[in-house]
Amino acid sequence: MKTEWVTSTVKYSGGSVMVWGCMSGSSVGNLVLIEGIMHKEQYEKILNENIKKSAKKLKLQSFLFQKDNDPKHTAESISQWFVNNRIDSLKWPAQSPDFNPIEHIWDELQRRLKPHPPKTQKQIMQHYAKGMEWHWASSNINVSQFNANRLQEVLKNHGEPTRYLFYFLC
Repeated sequence: MKTEWVTSTVKYSGGSVMVWGCMSGSSVGNLVLIEGIMHKEQYEKILNENIKKSAKKLKLQSFLFQKDNDPKHTAESISQWFVNNRIDSLKWPAQSPDFNPIEHIWDELQRRLKPHPPKTQKQIMQHYAKGMEWHWASSNINVSQFNANRLQEVLKNHGEPTRYLFYFLC
């Protein structure tokens, strides 16, 4: 076998990593590495430990929280958490990555990760943290324009998936 045809790999137990993150129109908040499968209890813990800290980091006096319709996000205990903490959340269609600006960031970071995959969870988190900051510093994404472009595309496609969707399913 020719060595130029061989690529070394590192195997993970399970092969996937989940990261919780948040953002505003001008910067990014905290990132949390999620170990295993996230359940509503872990999600609530992440919210407790990160929402207010992230809002402070982002210099937000008030904000509207966007969550998708994943069952752990819509659980009664989570809905009550938002009520108890006086945080309004945006009504959001299920499985709608076309409209979700953070999905664009995750996709870009995954593409950047492929050529030089990290070998440890610490390296993964460093990659995501550095990448999120890089994204805001270099791309100057305008969140409202981002969503306006996608909304036009969804309307043009009569609600069917858009070309943007395929970038997020890698």
